[in-house]
Amino acid sequence: MNILLLNPPGNEFVRAGSRWPHRRKLLTKRGLYFPFPFALAYAGARLKQAGHTVAIKDCPVLQWDITALLQFISSFSPGLIIMETSAPSFSADMDTVKQLKGTPLCAAGFHATALPRQHLDAGFDYVFCGEYEYLIADFVESLEGKSALPPYVGTVANPAPVYAPILDNLDLLPYPLRDELPLKQYHDPFSRGFNITLLSSKGCTHACSFCSLAPYIGKTKYRTRNVAQVVDEMLYLVKRYHPSEILFDDDTLTVQPAHLIALCREICERVRGISWSCMGNVPVSEECATWMAKAGCRAIKLGVESGIQSILDTIPKGITLKQIKETFATLRRHRIKRHATIMIGLPGDTKKTVMETVKFVLSLNPDTVQFSTATPYPGTVFYKIAQKNGWLVNNSYEEFNGAGTTPLSYPEFSKHEIESSYRKGLRMWHRFMLLHKPQTILHHLKNYLSSR
Repeated sequence: MNILLLNPPGNEFVRAGSRWPHRRKLLTKRGLYFPFPFALAYAGARLKQAGHTVAIKDCPVLQWDITALLQFISSFSPGLIIMETSAPSFSADMDTVKQLKGTPLCAAGFHATALPRQHLDAGFDYVFCGEYEYLIADFVESLEGKSALPPYVGTVANPAPVYAPILDNLDLLPYPLRDELPLKQYHDPFSRGFNITLLSSKGCTHACSFCSLAPYIGKTKYRTRNVAQVVDEMLYLVKRYHPSEILFDDDTLTVQPAHLIALCREICERVRGISWSCMGNVPVSEECATWMAKAGCRAIKLGVESGIQSILDTIPKGITLKQIKETFATLRRHRIKRHATIMIGLPGDTKKTVMETVKFVLSLNPDTVQFSTATPYPGTVFYKIAQKNGWLVNNSYEEFNGAGTTPLSYPEFSKHEIESSYRKGLRMWHRFMLLHKPQTILHHLKNYLSSR
């Protein structure tokens, strides 16, 4: 079967591949954040392994509008289109669905898992509930009449599917179908130059109320790959594509120290001359930081979220301000760059606590900072709490953005105040960066120039 895996048009949307779907101002593609769509690429490789003809089209990266997409579909003639959606892009995604009718459509990803009935009502023929990368081949087999339709695939007749079984053995996954995608266009400003993303694990052991990971797969679950196979892939990527840096885009690389240290040992033994960056979690011990530095780790992203302990406890993040301070100090001693992510407008926030959070984060002396407005994406615990307490003042999914707008309004902290506090905090960081972090500005400038 000809199968099209699709990140639909909408150049302003960060959707497939992102844990933080959002809408940004439409600029040129140079220097923007484009996450690698791992689920689509793994699913493509799995389908190709099963004997299908596969095309992956990441329309925002390709700068394709609906006309370009329809022209490709006319020539490719897919028997199935598998498409990811998101909350902030949902209206635009449904406009795309209207244009694609006539070809069987399957929605997949977190937003589809959270709202299967809504996707079916909007025109999808199928909704895959849960992690789809490996089991997508079984679903296609059922469409060919070789087996019954799996219970984890929703239809109009079954609009409430169960979760797909979780793949525990990640080593069964083939390498993602990178050659079908414009690799040099995928860019994370946090990393250096032309960076290629790689996974050594999936999931997380924490249960933060705002996070989409557990709702996507149905439970809190952390799984790791064999470290030798991870480094095999790392060496393959270096030899084939010659990246400036490898980005371990694990949900969190540091949550299981034994896996992290084993991976670092393997890298030390087998890899030379390539730096890497990663996603992580507080705390990071002295032992872990030592091994990371030995193995070539240049930088790490860490979820700080708030500088108020009571808010961290409410989320619940499962960390303390003391652990955050110690982790940043430890990484700094080992000369590993630190990126802090913070959320404006979490439950318990006020204008005062936001300013305390920004000051706390700046006191950590981070190299880069990511600001977002707290967003209760449908399917998360945060969304259920916001609904129950009447905090959602705007149910338009376009407001579920995370990049400066919010659907939330608390009795003591209004929607307008949340959004203005976000802008003020961002200005404070920019001022701090100009005065104290010229190397960060140089890093971003080099990245921009290297992408031209």
